[in-house]
Amino acid sequence: PLAPANPARGGAGVAEFHRAPLHELRSRYRGPDAVPHADTLTFLLRHVPRHYTVEEMVADIEEVVPSVAFDFVHLPRDRRRVWNITLAYINFVDGEAALRAFFALSGRSWAFAPEARTCSVVPARLQGLKANLAHYMHRASRRRAVENPPIFFREGRRVELSDVAP
Repeated sequence: PLAPANPARGGAGVAEFHRAPLHELRSRYRGPDAVPHADTLTFLLRHVPRHYTVEEMVADIEEVVPSVAFDFVHLPRDRRRVWNITLAYINFVDGEAALRAFFALSGRSWAFAPEARTCSVVPARLQGLKANLAHYMHRASRRRAVENPPIFFREGRRVELSDVAP
């Protein structure tokens, strides 16, 4: 992670997210994950604490990444148990926001579970809001009830699926 805002937690803080030039963030990065291509928009986050809810995960991410930077978050849950599967998907509004988020999140400790493994950030198989939305809609059409839908954001505010679906 970058120079920590809180050395005990790792991460850079929201102010650093906007202030530092990308080339500087790249040169200071010493995290565990390979730096993605500049056109990457969607990441798979690994090692999300199993007990986290999507609200806790978003609150944790918002400590270092402003919510205006992302528009889609999905924290899949185990259907047979009450917890998540330790993976999450997050899509960013543009490549610069995604890279900045990568530098802030990769190798960072989780706020509500400091004993957990640190966050690992890798490019997701599906890239972009449109592809993730289409994938979700396809899966939802095959089920009667969707138990754990993704959440959507527009300009930093949580919105309903109907506000982003075509």
